[in-house]
Amino acid sequence: MKLKISVFILVSLFLTISINSQNGINEAEVKASLTNLFDLSKSKSYEEASSSLAYDGKDEKKTDKIALNFADKKEKKSVKRKCKKIKAYLDLSDSYEYDGFTGKDNNGTLKVNFKSGDQELKISFTFVKVSGKVLLSSFK
Repeated sequence: MKLKISVFILVSLFLTISINSQNGINEAEVKASLTNLFDLSKSKSYEEASSSLAYDGKDEKKTDKIALNFADKKEKKSVKRKCKKIKAYLDLSDSYEYDGFTGKDNNGTLKVNFKSGDQELKISFTFVKVSGKVLLSSFK
C-alpha cells in the first residue's frame, strides 16, 4: 500500500513538473529559436524571420506581443533592421557562444558572447513565449 502511494506521488510530481516546464519558456527552445534567427538573418530570409520577432510597437489593435507582419510596411522595415543588426554581429565575429540563460514564466533572456580575436561583445537577447511560440522581443 505504501509503495502504491509513493509511486502515485512520484508520478504526480513528475507530471506537474513536466506540465509547468511546457507552459513557461526554457533555455533549449530559446537557443533553438535564436540559432534559427541567426541562420535566417545570415541568409537574408526576412519574411521567414518575421515570424520569430515579437511586435514591439504601440498599435492599440495589437493587444499582446505577437509576431511581426512582413506584409505591413512599417513592420517589414523593423524586421529588416533587426535582421541586419543580428547579421552584423555575426559578420564581425569569428565565433559566438551562449553564456547564460535566465527565465521566468513566459520571458527569458539568453546572453551571447560574440568573439573576434581578443575582443568580446556581450549581447542579451530577450524572448517572450506567446501561444506556445518563442519570439525575440529585444536585444542589446
